[in-house]
Amino acid sequence: MCSTHVYMDAVREGHAVTYHDIGRVVFGEQDNTRHSERVQAISALFHQADIPHEIPADMLRAHWAKFMLNVGVNQTSAVLRAPFSTFHHDAHARAVTLTAMREVVALSQTAGIGLTQEDLDRAMRIIDALAPGAKTSMLQDIEAGRETEVDIFGGAVIALGQRYGVPTPVNQTLFDLIKVMEASNRTSTA
Repeated sequence: MCSTHVYMDAVREGHAVTYHDIGRVVFGEQDNTRHSERVQAISALFHQADIPHEIPADMLRAHWAKFMLNVGVNQTSAVLRAPFSTFHHDAHARAVTLTAMREVVALSQTAGIGLTQEDLDRAMRIIDALAPGAKTSMLQDIEAGRETEVDIFGGAVIALGQRYGVPTPVNQTLFDLIKVMEASNRTSTA
């Protein structure tokens, strides 16, 4: 079965979506050490359409790395109401993001995925390359009064922490704060 995730700094305003960097599509089978015919065909189509893409050897590990990035920067940006420029320059925002991501690294070690400091460093390089004025999808949702993806980010980290006996206090705090923000949005639009 083929799976996909996308790295992009998209901004949604109404029905319009803009971006600074087109980003890349990461896709493949669970094990990409040998590319299946389907993966080869999709890669050829992406090459033909000039769509940047990557086929990691270990798709599950790639999903965890993307999950780690989203957990850290999406939740922190929503709570701080901060665009990417804040994460480029503010040591405290970076520290919160890294601490939330480190909880995912600890979970990945227990789950047998094995994310490392190298994955944290790569995630921060991705954040540093994003357009300074761009915002995470979770911050955009908070600003627009929409429900966020906090359940699939912080909520999932908390549930995995309970399952594996790994403490997740930073993700619990971010989750709780975002739930308060969502409730506030609901009451202000009601």
